[in-house]
Amino acid sequence: MLTTSQKANILAKTGVEVPAFPARRLPVQERHLIKGGRAPRDELDADAEQERAVEKWSQHIETLYVAHTAARAARSLREAEEARQLAMLQRANARPEPPDRPSAIDAPEHGPIQQEETRARQGRPSL
Repeated sequence: MLTTSQKANILAKTGVEVPAFPARRLPVQERHLIKGGRAPRDELDADAEQERAVEKWSQHIETLYVAHTAARAARSLREAEEARQLAMLQRANARPEPPDRPSAIDAPEHGPIQQEETRARQGRPSL
């Protein structure tokens, strides 16, 4: 399973405009973490705000990725169907004439004299 960050990277590489990862409004104040004191309310609000922004960003990336993969799958199916149809047409055009089908010079509208003359011109033996 891909992470949201990996999905964002894939989307960016394929040319999809990916929104930037949301930045934290206030930098983390290390002094509150070192002394074991309580963080000011602004710090806590900034954390909650960033969590909501990251969740919204993640949902947006997921939506873009699902649309991207669906478009790729649809394109792949179209290409496969086009290739199948092309192969079928090529096979149909490459079939030799059935051997029991008479040639044009053996057609009944040509009399025996015309058939003989046509065979002679083509260098075919007479019947």
